[in-house]
Amino acid sequence: ESVCGGFLYLRNTAAMRSVWQQLVADHQDLVDRATAHGKLFRDKDSEQALLQKHINEGKVKLRELDRLLFPYGKKYFELHEPQTAGVVPAVVHNNYIQGTGRKIERFKAENLWALNNEHTKCRPDW
Repeated sequence: ESVCGGFLYLRNTAAMRSVWQQLVADHQDLVDRATAHGKLFRDKDSEQALLQKHINEGKVKLRELDRLLFPYGKKYFELHEPQTAGVVPAVVHNNYIQGTGRKIERFKAENLWALNNEHTKCRPDW
């Protein structure tokens, strides 16, 4: 299973800065190519795939967050892994869906949306 780039904690080391600078440069290249061709990336041409590539090169140490406590969208919304295990996640990464409105509605449907309708403060019942 690949690393989820939705939640990262990076230590400010020379190795990490070097890897991150290369990742940013590689991503900019992807964006430039996609812009020039007028089409979006394929999954294998995403920032997620670039992150995994750089991690696989082994230039930095890695420890992963518990995937039940910090699940990505597919694990939480489709596979229901934390729910099945009886775990209440600390944070849910609302990916595997496109569009801000759709993400908000999905969070609301799961009672994970804390803002009021005006998006100005947390709901009183939160």
